[in-house]
Amino acid sequence: MSYSTKENVCSVTKEDNSGYYRLHTIWETDTFSINITSKNGAWCGEMTETEIQFMSNHLELDPQTYLKHCKEALSTHQGLPGFVYSVENGTFTWKKIVDEDSGIKIIMGTIKLQPASFIDTIQSIVEAALNCSDKLQKEVAELRKEKQKQIMEKESLSHKLDELIRSKDDMETDLYSRFILLLNSKKKKIAELETALRKMEKEKQKMEKDSECDAYQVETDEDISEDTEKLELTCHRLSENTAEGIKETGSEQPNTSAGKEIKNQEVEAEEGNEASTSRNVLAVAEEPPSKRDKIPSTKDELLEYFYGA
Repeated sequence: MSYSTKENVCSVTKEDNSGYYRLHTIWETDTFSINITSKNGAWCGEMTETEIQFMSNHLELDPQTYLKHCKEALSTHQGLPGFVYSVENGTFTWKKIVDEDSGIKIIMGTIKLQPASFIDTIQSIVEAALNCSDKLQKEVAELRKEKQKQIMEKESLSHKLDELIRSKDDMETDLYSRFILLLNSKKKKIAELETALRKMEKEKQKMEKDSECDAYQVETDEDISEDTEKLELTCHRLSENTAEGIKETGSEQPNTSAGKEIKNQEVEAEEGNEASTSRNVLAVAEEPPSKRDKIPSTKDELLEYFYGA
């Protein structure tokens, strides 16, 4: 048997439900052969490539698709649902039921059969069944081994998953703690900046007020300086006028004794006038500010006159 050959053993129900057919199918790449047994005898037959091509054209299918349908119909234990099987007049036929109520069926394939030795056919079927059983046992062993391997991998992956979950939880806890610390520090920093900003605004307002006061003080000092200069100039002029008056008075007096007497009398009169003036000044000074009507003659008096005591 070549590498591409496959065998299947199955039982299918007869069309008249009178029993079963045991099918032993040998599949090649483009053809297949079949051995059939029942209580009525044994048969063998083959579906050639030409017959496969004919049936595929009749059913409007490509050959490979038709072979796939044949494998499904002839390799399914208890028969493919919706199909019936029969051996009549030396021909094995399988049909597909289209409508059960009307009994309409489509012939999906036929194989010309030849009578075969019942014992030889049974022997080949048993041998094929044993081969299939051995093959299935090997597949089951491989599947069990693969299953065990997958179970071990699953346990390993489950253990790793648990470790990753624990690591994730620890990382989340650590990151959350760091985030809380960072958030609190940021809140504290924001509060400090807000406090500093309010303080700077207050200092700015205070500096603006101080600047306004300084500007007003500078203007006031400038005004006082100008007034002081004017007062000093006025006092200076008054002093010059007084000195010139005294000088003119002295130049007009004669150098005689009579003149001296007159001068002495004038001096005494002036002293008396000065004393009287002093008394008047004291009297005026003692009066309330509202009653004063004195013309300032000195710098201090002028300052007091303009700006108050």
